[in-house]
Parts: sequence; C-alpha cells; structure tokens
Amino acid sequence: MKCSRHLNKEVVAMCAKCNAGVCEDCATATQSLRDEYGTLCVSCYQTALGEAINYYKEDNSSKLKNIIISACLYVFGIFFALVNGTGTDYISIIVGIFFCGFYNAIAGWKKGEEVHEEHERKYGVSYNVDSEGNIERNNGFFKKLFIAAIYTVLGLVVTPFTIIKNAIIISKNKKAIESIELEMEAVSKI
Repeated sequence: MKCSRHLNKEVVAMCAKCNAGVCEDCATATQSLRDEYGTLCVSCYQTALGEAINYYKEDNSSKLKNIIISACLYVFGIFFALVNGTGTDYISIIVGIFFCGFYNAIAGWKKGEEVHEEHERKYGVSYNVDSEGNIERNNGFFKKLFIAAIYTVLGLVVTPFTIIKNAIIISKNKKAIESIELEMEAVSKI
C-alpha cells in the first residue's frame, strides 16, 4: 500500500483519524501529536494543529475581555471609593470595593450555588415558613450572598494579579500560535 501523500512511498502506519496510509516521512513529520492522537496523516495533523490554534485564539479572546472588564471595573471602583468615599461615607467605599471585586463576586455567587447544591445533596432540601404560613424552598440566598461578599473583598487584592496572570497567558498563547503556524508551514512542505 502507498502513502496517501507520497504515492511512491510505502505505508508504515495508518492514520488514526481517517485511516489513510502514512509513509515514514509523514509519520516522522507528524510525530509531535502521536501521544495524544496516534499516528496521523499530514492532512489530519494540520487539522489538529488548526484546532489547537483556534483553542488558543478563543482563550486569548476570553482572557482579553476579562482583562478589559476587570481593569475598567477595578479602576472605576478605586476612583469611586477615593473620590466619593471621604470621611464617614462608607457606602461609597463599599460600592467602590464592589466594583473592584465584581468579577470575583460573580465567581463567589457561583461557588455559593455549588455549596448550597452540595448541602442539599448531603442533607436534603430545606424549607422556610414565612409569617403567613407559606412554605418556600430555601434557595440558599444568604449563603450565596455571604460567599459572594467574601469573594468581592478578596477581589480587591486578587484582581490585579488575575489581570497580570491573564496577560502572561495571552503572551504565551501567542507564542504557541506562532510555533504551531511554523509547524503547519513546515509540514505542508513534506
């Protein structure tokens, strides 16, 4: 059987994705993904590399949005607290802290939901009875609010580090994309 790309060369393996014949040159050229996918033909290898590039680009886009929103909210929060939070105006300071840790507050709320769901799985659903005798399922609102508040305050410290970490990841992803593009170019010449 002959290689699907090099019709004059004998097959040493079959592509793990499309079952095309792969010669020794193609198998050597595509070996960097062998542990993850098995032996690939050049076409499937390029497709896998393209998927990796798309993953890094989507991750960069998500991280860049996070940086922009977090930085804007953080700066606004600091500005709001400093300009409006003079003397005993604690509400302005609290609102400023909220803006600084807004993204963390969202994560805290989600964590509160997880904690409440785990509590319900472990101990069963709980109900509240109001003053009129109406029965309502306890949705864990105060538990979620408490955890979100803790995450918000932590966001004051964590947000700048998260912004820096995301910027570093974007830089690493860009280098990975460049490396993969070079690899795609090199393998296309085989």
